[in-house]
Amino acid sequence: MKAKTLSSRLIAGFLGLSLLASAAIPGIMPQAKAAEGAATFSAVADKTEVHPGGSFTVAVSVTPDPTVGSYEAALEYDHDKVELVDSSKSANVIVFAPNGGGGSTGVYGNWFGIDPMTSTTDLFTATFKVKDGVTGSAGLDMKALVVANAAADDITANCSGTATSVNITEAPPAPVPVTGVSVSLDASELFPGQSAQATAAVEPADADNPNVSWSSSDNAVATVDADGKVTAIAAGTASITATTEEGGFTASADVTVKADTVKALAVAAAPTKVDYLQGDAIDLTGGKLTVTYEQAGDVEMDMAQANAIVDMNQVGEAVPVAIEFGGQKLENAFTIKIKEAVVTALELVKAPTGKTTVGDEKPNLEGGMMKATINDGEAVRELPLSDAQITGYDKTKAGEQTLTATYGGKSIEFKITVAEAQAGGGGTIDGNTDGKTPSNVKNPVTGLNFSQDAVNGFGFLTTGLAILVVSGIKVFRMRRKMD
Repeated sequence: MKAKTLSSRLIAGFLGLSLLASAAIPGIMPQAKAAEGAATFSAVADKTEVHPGGSFTVAVSVTPDPTVGSYEAALEYDHDKVELVDSSKSANVIVFAPNGGGGSTGVYGNWFGIDPMTSTTDLFTATFKVKDGVTGSAGLDMKALVVANAAADDITANCSGTATSVNITEAPPAPVPVTGVSVSLDASELFPGQSAQATAAVEPADADNPNVSWSSSDNAVATVDADGKVTAIAAGTASITATTEEGGFTASADVTVKADTVKALAVAAAPTKVDYLQGDAIDLTGGKLTVTYEQAGDVEMDMAQANAIVDMNQVGEAVPVAIEFGGQKLENAFTIKIKEAVVTALELVKAPTGKTTVGDEKPNLEGGMMKATINDGEAVRELPLSDAQITGYDKTKAGEQTLTATYGGKSIEFKITVAEAQAGGGGTIDGNTDGKTPSNVKNPVTGLNFSQDAVNGFGFLTTGLAILVVSGIKVFRMRRKMD
């Protein structure tokens, strides 16, 4: 066994010397007998697409199966399209010739060693720069020139090379950012119902993102849709503004709507929704109204811009709806069906958060909400507790109270806490915060302020003087009688 190992190492050494010689004399490698074993040489690029002037790096490695005792390999490339600008080798390369060797014009390397490779091993890297004005493949081709296994048997025929396909394409144009926007209107004066087109010119004209959004400063005067169509509603002036999607640049143009007189109304299309429950709000979506103006003539507008007049609490198969706009009223414009709404369940959503104080005539229901289920789930309405009839409140009692809310014949209970009323109403009397006696009293004659103690002392003093005066008068009268 020792003799066989020594023999193998001597053969590997001889093969290594041959590899060194092959760097100077291409193609010289031992012509050993083909043997079992294989290896794959891989060239992996960090990019698959590059542009003229760009660069990419290729890492070369070998994966033995099961061993590699020596190798001679090269990474070929298209010299007309890319140029080698940098390279580095690992300890697993003895002779490294970046500009060609071993009969190759590519990046060449070879190696032999006493300890064979038994796992994937990094060999060398090469960085390329793409030449100007070229496109197509970079032409990467990994070649296993001569390979031997640990026993120095030639396994070249069993070896292969793989390389990443790197495609060279034209560089995309440089981005063109938005720098501003301007707005123009094809008509700046309109009568109600008429329309104009707003146009936004994004700067520069070849900006990558020409998108804008539209808004009106006063939708009661004029509206604008997503395409910049401006529709006059009522007399006044509104600013139509475009805002760029990129950068948020804005520009505006003013439209003036002149007053016009509505002469007549007619229904061009009834609203889409026909069926309602008692208490629902009417929905005019889809409805169209033909408005006849004195100046503008016939103009079709969305019915939602007009007022609908109808009692939504009545029940009927054909409840008439009147439409009012511009001082004109169209009776029986269309009919709707209103179905009876029966509250089948009521639940508390949130108890009131408002403060209630002893003496308040009504409880503060602020923040309180309830949920009413209509017709066993046909509709659910969330309503303020103030819409219900409240019972159980005692304005003279402080502390927690349980109240009852009744709505649509259903009742729920909720709790509130009634606070004690502050003494004296919680105010001050001439600066005194105890709500009782003023701390200072102003003399209505002299305008001077006296403390309460001074006032009390003054009262005792004047009372004493009055007693002395009265006593003196009595003494004086008694003496006269005696005389």
